[in-house]
Amino acid sequence: MKLTTKLSILGMMACSGAMAADFSASITPQGINLYETTAQGMVLVQGSPYVLPQPGVAYPLTPQLIAMSPGHDFLYVVYEQVPFHGDLPKDVNVVAFQVTDSGLVNQWSFALNMDPAEYKYISLVAGLNSVIVVTRPNGLFANVFNEAGQQIYGDGSHGGDQLLSGHVAPDNRFYYSCRQNASGAYVSVYDLGTVQSPGTSLLLTSYDADFIRSVCN
Repeated sequence: MKLTTKLSILGMMACSGAMAADFSASITPQGINLYETTAQGMVLVQGSPYVLPQPGVAYPLTPQLIAMSPGHDFLYVVYEQVPFHGDLPKDVNVVAFQVTDSGLVNQWSFALNMDPAEYKYISLVAGLNSVIVVTRPNGLFANVFNEAGQQIYGDGSHGGDQLLSGHVAPDNRFYYSCRQNASGAYVSVYDLGTVQSPGTSLLLTSYDADFIRSVCN
């Protein structure tokens, strides 16, 4: 069996875990509302709307973008200063909340030091145990965080070699960098190590169309 096939199977097996309770969330002018779908319908979870504590902040951050993990147990939120007040290192934060029956529990926050032209093009890709923060200032760039708030990989476009998308295996062991260059589309697979022994090493690069379709979108 080819290594590419083995990696793809590992990823699919890890995706087959049981789903948690059915939660959803929305951004409101007052904060973030968390909902749970029950037999009686959609119920607003206590503590909603959730307002991020920001004591003593001259220009508070407001929620602009949310992404729920496939397991419905983590919610990731991009907070921004609106309007932008020139406090660049503190203008954009990615905040992670654990989703519980009792509401949202703040887990970690990461400040993104970026200029206004860049943060206007942020998107989030939430995985089972990670989140990818994607920006598009001049080509695609991606920063990967695990549920503990550790930045486990950084990826980006460089000249004629463009990042198309990035994906993380559910166990956070492998990162798939889907790319395009003059030779065509390809995917590079990196071993991210383990929580006990983190690290990044290139496992393989493949131009195989079937493998690319299995891990990229």
